[in-house]
Amino acid sequence: MQKVSHRLSRVETQLMRQIATLLEREIDDPRIKDVTISHVNISKDLRHARIYFTVLDDSQAQKITYALNHTVSYLRRRIGETLALRVVPELFFTYDEELHRAQHLTDLINQLNPDGKQP
Repeated sequence: MQKVSHRLSRVETQLMRQIATLLEREIDDPRIKDVTISHVNISKDLRHARIYFTVLDDSQAQKITYALNHTVSYLRRRIGETLALRVVPELFFTYDEELHRAQHLTDLINQLNPDGKQP
C-alpha cells in the first residue's frame, strides 16, 4: 500500500482551489463558464498535474477540454505568481466521467427495482 504524502495532498488542494478561482474570476471564455474542478492528481515530483473537471452538459465536454487546454499557459503563469512552488507543474485538463458513471449505475439499479421498495 502506498503511503500518501501530506505535502502532495496539500499541493493538490491548493492547486485545485487556485485553478477554480482563476477560471471563475479571470478567464473570460463563455465555454468554460459552468466548469467545476472535481479533483487534481499531481505526480510525485510535482512536475505534472492532471485536473479533472465536470460540466452539466456532457455533450460539450470535448469543446470545453479544448478551451481549458488553451488557457494552460496563462494558468501556469498565474499559479507561479501565487503558489510557492519551485517548479510549476504542467497542467492537463481531463473530463471527469465519474458523475456520468454514477448516474448510469443508479439508472441500472432503478431498472432492477422500479418500485423503490426494499426487498
